[in-house]
Amino acid sequence: MLNKRAFVAGACFLACTSTPSQAQRLVEGRVIAQLGEEAPGAGGRRFDDLRIDEALFVTDDVVAFHSILDGDNGIWLSRSGQPLELLILEGNPLPAALGAGMVSDTFPPRADGNGLLYAMIEYDDRHTLIASFDPLADHWTEIWNSTEALPLPDGVRATQQFPDWRVSTQGVVILQSIISGPGFPSTNDRGLWRVNGTVELVATTRVPIGSIRPMVAHRFGDPRVRPDGTVVLEAESDDQVEFGRTLWDDEGIWAIDLDGAFEELARVGNPLPGGGDRSFISAVESRFGISGNSSGAISYVATFRNNFGHPQVEGSVALSIDADGIRRRIAAAGDLLPGSATDRFSTFFGPMLDEDGNVVFDADLQDRSSWRDDGIWTTDTDGNVEEILLEDDIVPGAPDHAFDDGPYVPWLSAYGDILFNASYNPSGLSTRKTGLFIRRPGQAVEAVIQVGDALLLDGASRPEKVSLVSAPFGALPGSPLGERTAFTRAGHLLLDIATTASNRYIVAIKVPVSCPADCDLNGELDLFDFLCFQSAFALGEMSADCDKNGTLDFFDFVCFQSAFAVGCN
Repeated sequence: MLNKRAFVAGACFLACTSTPSQAQRLVEGRVIAQLGEEAPGAGGRRFDDLRIDEALFVTDDVVAFHSILDGDNGIWLSRSGQPLELLILEGNPLPAALGAGMVSDTFPPRADGNGLLYAMIEYDDRHTLIASFDPLADHWTEIWNSTEALPLPDGVRATQQFPDWRVSTQGVVILQSIISGPGFPSTNDRGLWRVNGTVELVATTRVPIGSIRPMVAHRFGDPRVRPDGTVVLEAESDDQVEFGRTLWDDEGIWAIDLDGAFEELARVGNPLPGGGDRSFISAVESRFGISGNSSGAISYVATFRNNFGHPQVEGSVALSIDADGIRRRIAAAGDLLPGSATDRFSTFFGPMLDEDGNVVFDADLQDRSSWRDDGIWTTDTDGNVEEILLEDDIVPGAPDHAFDDGPYVPWLSAYGDILFNASYNPSGLSTRKTGLFIRRPGQAVEAVIQVGDALLLDGASRPEKVSLVSAPFGALPGSPLGERTAFTRAGHLLLDIATTASNRYIVAIKVPVSCPADCDLNGELDLFDFLCFQSAFALGEMSADCDKNGTLDFFDFVCFQSAFAVGCN
């Protein structure tokens, strides 16, 4: 199963054809960039590389993307209804607001939740800066510059010119860099900083982290940051931890708030929630995904054991931790599928949380052949598990096609819709196709865009036929852990699409997500939606957090009234 996942991990491209049995949709899209087209501000050079995972929404109407022209990197901005424009390009001077210097490299941008774009730029071949750009004011502001020394332990220096970085929805920047010097002998040694007006050293390897049971970390995972600037730190130690006679390396996940206080979120040796008395976490499998929501909850995949006397790993488990620190077992290897007396879960991939704490996940099944052993499930906060899709299910709109093996790369809208990118085959043929699908609460799965659909692009006189579809991996609205936002709360989504006319685009489409003002989910906007919202607000339910900032306040009423006035179109 791991080989299959390695082959299709992420949102891969698949060769496609069309058959008459598939109903053709007309999908309208906005062109962000076209491969081979002339790049504005680049002296006649053309885009020779477009990557969907290096494009993002700054707002619903503004998209930024990173591209390569003959080996030179740059960042372009696409505003709805306006020509594409160059922001910054290797070989050009820095924007005047950022001082003197020549741009020598650029990197994929990021965005916060307030309409600002963030870019990391190398200049003069030796310095690095992070700056924000306001599309409304067309103005750059410097956030951090490598000419300013980072706070470091005595005798230690930062050696990584281009640090890993994230930006929270509130504009807090997290940096992670290689460090070396006395006491930090390994190439794995890292420092972690938070930039929030001032630069603060948050943690380093070789120094104990945590407070209740401190661990000396030898490695950090990818940096992550909650909306309020809390660092979500995944760390691992080479020191062995002993439980009975079983030994393994220690690791876990911690939250470090703005005051520097540590909260242990997950740890090797912790009891498995919902497991037997002797079941405990044995490893955190970050390569299978850690996600979060704007209220501070996270979900992740781990492995567990249930026999202290033997080192055998008993299985995989999907877990979540809410904002109050309450741990919940989503599903574990060996758990029965809903409605089955024999079929059991095996391995989990990419659990995603919505704002109410519901989780959608991709999973493999135990003791099955390669047929019907992949699927998508969702579970609510009461532990009710529901099947969304199983391999070999019939594809909506294409009755002689069946879904191929996963992973299916599911993700969630802000209103409970489950989207996923999946491949499928026509019966009796080996030709693979791809499509994007949606399951709204209480409804059946339906297609959003598939191979063979007609794509009508802005300004085009006639549609083109879709031949390839690729969606961004793990897209979540609102960028809750500092990820790039390729999917907005209003349902705007970035896709990489090729057509039978041999054109290749980054396209923004509008996905028909559930209407945010339809509180009672009956498909209509009426007085009962106001009563539903008021009731949810009075009970403190996060479904009333209309603006999705993690807090229930007056602005949620303003947000709901605005959504109601706009309607469900």
